[in-house]
Amino acid sequence: MTFFDIRPAISADANQVGEILSAFSDEYSWIPRVHSLKEFIEFAHDMIECNWVMIGQINGTVIGFSALHYQTIHSLYLHKSMRRQGIGSAFLKQMKNNNSRLIAWTFEANQKATNFYLKNGFIEINRTNGENNDEKLPDIQFEWREKFENSMI
Repeated sequence: MTFFDIRPAISADANQVGEILSAFSDEYSWIPRVHSLKEFIEFAHDMIECNWVMIGQINGTVIGFSALHYQTIHSLYLHKSMRRQGIGSAFLKQMKNNNSRLIAWTFEANQKATNFYLKNGFIEINRTNGENNDEKLPDIQFEWREKFENSMI
């Protein structure tokens, strides 16, 4: 696993967080581009101001972030070069350590995210046609409960 620090985000991190969101949106052809980079940065700033965001960093560079609002994982994104190194799992472990229940959503087309959540003890609880997300893409809701994970041991 790559060594990195996790810390609460500050306003100065909004540009890098917004850039990660924007890059993800550009990475996959199945995601319609509905927000500009400026809008992603503004959104990142708003989440940071609400104290939802934790960032992962290496030498001052943001490599990924999570945004947790109560028990809902609003965002969990990593820079493309940082994926599959245990960083997402480290963010998730931190969230699990502080919560007995978590909810996560991902686009139905995002098989990598679906596999990630299932591998980490989440179960599928709902599917929608996407009418409630900006991209209007079908999505899946997952839930993790501490008792689910403990019953699997």
